[in-house]
Amino acid sequence: MDWQAVPVQLSGLPILEEGYEVPLPNHFSTTSINDSVLLSIHDYLEASLTSSPWQPVSLTSLPGKEVFSHFVDLYFVHFDKFYPILHRPSFDTSKEPVLTLAVAEIGACYSGFPSARAFATSLSELTRRLLLFMAEYDPRFVRTDSYITAQLLQSIHGFSSGSKRLYELSDSNRSSIISHARSLKLFDHRSSLEDEGAEMDVGSRWEAWIRAEKARRLAWAICTLDASSTYFHNARSLLSMNELKMDLPCSTAHWQAETAQAWAALHPWTHLPPTKSLRSLLESLSISSPKSAEITDACHSHIAAIILARSIWDLRESALEPSALFFPNDNADLRLQRMQAILSTLQRLTSPLVPSANDLIGQDFASLVQRTYIVHSGGILTAEDAVDHMHIVWAKLGTRSQQAREHLLRWASRCPAQVRTTAHKAAQILSVARRYPYNHPNEPYHVFHSGFILWTMLGLLTELPSSIPPPGSNHRRIPCRLDWHGAHDTPEALAVNDWVEHGGYGYIVGMDGAPDLVSEMGMRQVLELAADTLKRMRVWGIAQIFLNAVLRALHD
Repeated sequence: MDWQAVPVQLSGLPILEEGYEVPLPNHFSTTSINDSVLLSIHDYLEASLTSSPWQPVSLTSLPGKEVFSHFVDLYFVHFDKFYPILHRPSFDTSKEPVLTLAVAEIGACYSGFPSARAFATSLSELTRRLLLFMAEYDPRFVRTDSYITAQLLQSIHGFSSGSKRLYELSDSNRSSIISHARSLKLFDHRSSLEDEGAEMDVGSRWEAWIRAEKARRLAWAICTLDASSTYFHNARSLLSMNELKMDLPCSTAHWQAETAQAWAALHPWTHLPPTKSLRSLLESLSISSPKSAEITDACHSHIAAIILARSIWDLRESALEPSALFFPNDNADLRLQRMQAILSTLQRLTSPLVPSANDLIGQDFASLVQRTYIVHSGGILTAEDAVDHMHIVWAKLGTRSQQAREHLLRWASRCPAQVRTTAHKAAQILSVARRYPYNHPNEPYHVFHSGFILWTMLGLLTELPSSIPPPGSNHRRIPCRLDWHGAHDTPEALAVNDWVEHGGYGYIVGMDGAPDLVSEMGMRQVLELAADTLKRMRVWGIAQIFLNAVLRALHD
């Protein structure tokens, strides 16, 4: 049944006792409701009807129109390229006041004002209250793109704001956003403009296409936020892959076209831009598929990377669920092969991160950097349940942490190549964040996780006899740079591949700022690199929270 959101008209409670004279039996000897309890119930209900849960807030410091306009502009300059869900050429602040507030709180983070983050946090709280008020005042509002988009932007900001309250609200809002999106059938959305497009003039076609494209992009942004919870928060996705029936977004060029004429000129042979399904996108990545081809749209590549990384997490999680106990003969090697196959496909979505080595500029290079993070995060997820145990070790939970450390040591002895692979992936992420920062809200997470994962892997490697040269050894060691981002067929890349596959102490493993990683000093330098990188991140408050955690580890 498709329930519609309708206002609740409630002037009082219906009368129950009228005409009802049969004695009311008690089946159990529970404590009866006496006059005192009934009075408390009455007082609680009355308080919720007559009192506001919020203290009055002064709006005397609300910025002027120039500052708000500046915040909206900063949103489109710095944030929109990562979450292109608002159609900038047609965005009208006068028609979207609630959504404008959500945009402004993110734009404020990029403003550089001394109290920008505190202002954004306070504005987020006021916007949240306004959304609650609007939802109660007119429940139909929750079934609009504007409401869901504002909620989504609030969640993205909340996860990276540095406010514990906003983080927890964002975490709980994930299910609410998905529920409202399902009610709007965003994940079922397929373009229905083909038949009627021929009857419209170009301006009307463009406006109808904008509405449909906004719905598609909003659905994929929700999917991205949900899927990223797997590798950032180690939490299961709430969306089923089978739900994702919407078409992929159209090209970035179409989305950024300033006028209807500029938009129509991009597809003169048809009334509407071509669309593509997720299935056909993934088929194009399959080596065995006759449709195998390179993906040319950066947005499509990003979606494919997110979906594939989430698939690796799902495979890993399936082996750790209690239901796996009923399949003791399940082939772990086969599962690992499947993860490696997905990872191989995932790696096809990136290329050497050297600007001079490819023709990507501006937004396309920024997109490549974000995909590179996802690709290496997917590689880390193939390391069985090591990530789960690493979190327990970092949390310093006494006996549990000691048991987790012993589990990691057994894993390292059994799978040393996986330890080296995980170290390499973590070093790559940390290095990318240092070299190519874009103030993406997820960057602090990448730095913190990669720094601690690399630190943990190096600790395991220092305890493997095959990693440390014997005392008095004069063996000449070859440099091996884990932060190499150039071509895959260079001597530097071949040295890294050989060390990852075979290990040994024939290499001196290092990266920029830590010339000898597999050592006590190297481990400390990794944390110092992470701290230094987080110190530079001034847009998102979560960077300071992570910095404090790294500094505590350095001082222990």
